[in-house]
Amino acid sequence: MKKYNYDTEVFALPGSSEPELKKWRGKIELISPVLDSGAIFIGHSLGVLTILDHLPKINTDYFW
Repeated sequence: MKKYNYDTEVFALPGSSEPELKKWRGKIELISPVLDSGAIFIGHSLGVLTILDHLPKINTDYFW
């Protein structure tokens, strides 16, 4: 991503060896207010479900 001039952050989600949606949701809710409208979420496994769960809660002015 840096090759294309994107700033990147990798956020550690709690209990990744035994993931729990509730704990991960809490972490995403903590970090999302500091992200700007150009933020791109990338995830895998339960991370994808956590992102999809969170997207409707984001200010929709950012989306088309």
